[in-house]
Amino acid sequence: MVKKLLSICLAGAMFSATVATAAELGGAEHKALQALGIAEEKLSSKISYDTFLNALMGFMYEPGERPVDTETFAKSTGMIGTVQTYNGKENISLGEAVKFSVIALGCGIYIQDGDAEQYISVGATKGLMKGIDLSADEILDKESMLTLLYNLMDAAPLKYEDDGYAEATDETL
Repeated sequence: MVKKLLSICLAGAMFSATVATAAELGGAEHKALQALGIAEEKLSSKISYDTFLNALMGFMYEPGERPVDTETFAKSTGMIGTVQTYNGKENISLGEAVKFSVIALGCGIYIQDGDAEQYISVGATKGLMKGIDLSADEILDKESMLTLLYNLMDAAPLKYEDDGYAEATDETL
C-alpha cells in the first residue's frame, strides 16, 4: 500500500516536470516519504543514526504511535548491542543502515556471528542498495537514504509460519 502511494506521488512529480533531474526526483521521494511519516521534514546532507532509525520506525509503526525512542528500538531489535554506547547524533554509514534494514526485514537470521559483509550481501540480494553509489563504510547521505528507504518498500520481509521462516512475498514493511 505504501509503495503504491509513493509510486503515485513520484509519477505525479515526474509527469509535472518536463525532465526530472536526480535532485528533483529526490525531492519528490522525500516529500512522499515525509507525507507517510517516514522521513523528517528537513534532512541534512549527512544522515545520523536517529534520523535513519526514525525513518525505519516509520515503516513499522503508524505516525505518532512509535512506542519507543530510537536507542531503545535499536537495542530491542538487536540492531546494536544492549550494552553498546549509543550516540544518535553520530552519522551512520551505508553498511550500518543496510544492517538495520536487513534486521527490520527479519533477515538477520541469515547472518552468522554478526558478519558485516553478510548483512551487505543479504541487503544486495534483497535489492536494498540498487541505485546507491556509496561503499559500505561511507557516511549515508540524504539521496542514498531516500533510495534505500524506497528500495526497502519493495523488499519482502520474513514471516514465521508453521514450518519455519519464509518470505512474505505479498507483504512489505
